Amino acid sequence: MERLLNARRSWSGAMTTAHVSAAILEGPPPTVSELLAGLEHVLQRHPMLAACVRGKSKYHVPNAQPYPMHSDYLGRAFAYTKELMRTYPDDDIQRFEPSPLPPSELARRALTVVALPSGESTDVEEALEAAWRAGFSEAMDGLVLDEDGDGPLWRLTLYAPSGAGASARSSALVYAANHAVSDQLSFNRVLSEVLSVLAERRAGRPVAPPTPLPLPPSVEGALLGKEQRQAEEIKSRLELLIGRFGNAWGPELGGRRWLPSWEPGRVRLSTIKYAAWQMAASGMRVLPTWVPAPEQVAAEAARWEHRARSTRNVFRTLAPATTAALVQACRARGVTASAALCAAAVPWGQ
Repeated sequence: MERLLNARRSWSGAMTTAHVSAAILEGPPPTVSELLAGLEHVLQRHPMLAACVRGKSKYHVPNAQPYPMHSDYLGRAFAYTKELMRTYPDDDIQRFEPSPLPPSELARRALTVVALPSGESTDVEEALEAAWRAGFSEAMDGLVLDEDGDGPLWRLTLYAPSGAGASARSSALVYAANHAVSDQLSFNRVLSEVLSVLAERRAGRPVAPPTPLPLPPSVEGALLGKEQRQAEEIKSRLELLIGRFGNAWGPELGGRRWLPSWEPGRVRLSTIKYAAWQMAASGMRVLPTWVPAPEQVAAEAARWEHRARSTRNVFRTLAPATTAALVQACRARGVTASAALCAAAVPWGQ
């Protein structure tokens, strides 16, 4: 999916689609040793945090060059070595596997500390705000995670004053991860567990050994049950979901039966209808089918190339009372606060 969503759709050895979250911490900033201890703890609990990528897959293009995004990016993707039309079997399926590195090394690789100059309380707070916002914006477009390495596929950056004089709002954490190993809610859980380890250490209490969680289910598992089929061909996985043609039946004509039988998959028809509706609603129905002339693509290259991608982040602050009222209203309506904020931001963004 990442090959389709950004300009480096051909194999590049780098994951570039990021999920970014930030947290502002009050009180004494975490130390490096405290954060490393917390990260080691969550790395032993959450398998995707300690995952790496293995396999080149049949879509591997040696020395692939990024090509421009433009109005018909799907058409160009098909035209560019027909990378999306490789129907032969995949002998080296791209997959997640546990990293061979220990949690301590993965934690060290994941953590970065940005030390800010100390000074007057107001100056420190303004410098902290500017620093973590800049880091957040950079991670949105500039995060590159090496698929050919041993992981991790996420990063955590601490922004904290380097000396005395920090204000109560004294540090910030920016978490950037590939979407394949993170979602909107998972950072809250990871952050909570890291801070829990930090609090126990500061209180002088022993930290309970981490309890490993199971590997999240595959797409099929999420829809149908606890199955792990990531290493199978996409054809067999689709057949499991939507069904397949079975043995022919009916009268014999010319020595063979001609009427195909259909063996239904496990997904209900209503689910298939919903998926088709989602694709239409997402704009798939309006994608052009024509392929631009080469000179037109060249003219648009500077405008659409991936290096020019720039996400504009606009930060807003909600008062605690407003946030509490929003959460209460969302719970009463059975929706998430994140969904409400996204809905509120869409008209402004349009």
